[in-house]
Amino acid sequence: MILANPEQVKALRGKKTDPNDSRWLASLLRHGLVQGSFIPPRDIRELRDLTRRRRTLVGEGASERNRIQKVLEDANVKLGNVLSDVFGTSGQAMLEALLENKQNAAEIAKIGHWSLAPKIPQIMEALEGHRMNDHHRFLVRQGLRHMQYIESMIEELDREIAAKLKPYQKEMELACTVPGIQRIAAASILAETGTDMSPEGPFPDCHHLASWAAICPGNNESAGKRRSGKTRQGNRWLRGMLTQTSWAAAGQKNSLFRTRYERIKLRRGGQRAVIAVAHAPTDRHLLGYPQRHSLSGTSAAIGAGPARGSDPSSPTTANPIGLRTEHELVTDDSFRDNFKGAGRNTATSQI
Repeated sequence: MILANPEQVKALRGKKTDPNDSRWLASLLRHGLVQGSFIPPRDIRELRDLTRRRRTLVGEGASERNRIQKVLEDANVKLGNVLSDVFGTSGQAMLEALLENKQNAAEIAKIGHWSLAPKIPQIMEALEGHRMNDHHRFLVRQGLRHMQYIESMIEELDREIAAKLKPYQKEMELACTVPGIQRIAAASILAETGTDMSPEGPFPDCHHLASWAAICPGNNESAGKRRSGKTRQGNRWLRGMLTQTSWAAAGQKNSLFRTRYERIKLRRGGQRAVIAVAHAPTDRHLLGYPQRHSLSGTSAAIGAGPARGSDPSSPTTANPIGLRTEHELVTDDSFRDNFKGAGRNTATSQI
């Protein structure tokens, strides 16, 4: 049995019937023109289900946070105009005080972190004259409980994903050498692409992988004229993760990806520059093309360059991308970083 892409085997428009389809598919198969789609092994498929569900839950958490923010705006609570994160430690403490309805604006403004002391007048102004009633408090409480439940589900998924990744620690370490990628992003990329990067595998070279992920320009050429080079609709899960990691890599200092982003942004714009940076890891053989699954020598081809004026032969600059920093965090986890537990301060867990 061959699983084929319907875009590659569909019949002509206006002549599509079940008998015609069967004859057309049989003719294509008889002439060897049916190309099978990529089907990863069962363990990778199970890992893919987990990582995709995790990303869906992260999106649901962000949606719930936006709904709570909408309720606060309706109640004329303007904390979002003063605090950088309403769902941080100080913001949650103020929300709890508003839900209890036992303190005035001045008292609530003083329960934040000491670093917010210069903003106390602005916080008081944001809280004075609010119209929060029992209806608003009910909606906010429900939203916070929902966020807590989502976070507990994400933590449970993290443990299951970590168990599935035990046989792939070598590939995970290799993927984490790329700037902008940490273990959560690496797990998602591995689940989408698999680990078979041999010439006989589903992706004979890096160009096939980039085309399958739809992070390279499309081909639309006829009569010697090149038309639109708009990217195709490929694997949206892989494309989305590579785009998010490219934003993180573009903001990392002493990174070749940042240099590439700034260079392309000047003449093509920020969005096209991000896609070009997302293309770079696959162009550099993300999961082991240069030495065929060799961890040594791959990081030097992808990583951040040494700082200006530093000695390239010194131990600290010989392999700078092997050291991950907090700037490499992927924006996919912004919900967990900003939420921090919805009532309790918890750190973002790593897979």
